[in-house]
Amino acid sequence: MIKNKKKFKKIYLSRALFILFSIVVLTLLFNSFSLFHKRTGIWKKVGQLESQKRQLAERKNKLELDLENLNKDAGVEDIVREKFNAVRLGEEVVILTEPKLIEQNTLPPKNFWSRIKHIFKNN
Repeated sequence: MIKNKKKFKKIYLSRALFILFSIVVLTLLFNSFSLFHKRTGIWKKVGQLESQKRQLAERKNKLELDLENLNKDAGVEDIVREKFNAVRLGEEVVILTEPKLIEQNTLPPKNFWSRIKHIFKNN
């Protein structure tokens, strides 16, 4: 009986068993970290998909409002006026444009002699 206990202790405390146990623990740790990394990637993807879902819902609402507007005569008329610059008989169209700004070159010339000339030219 005592020999069996010693034999059991010898096997239990052997290096081979320690190495095998270490390999199993390291494998489990590696797999758990791998799963954690995958889970964080999945949560990021879920966040992106929820954001995309909100954007699509907003776009759907806008398109439904546009569709309701197109079902009315005033809505169709507004679209035709915007896209084709159409007018009714007797109406006039005024197109406003922004005035062009004239840029003046106020920077001094880059080479040395041009700078000297520029200094005396301004005095």
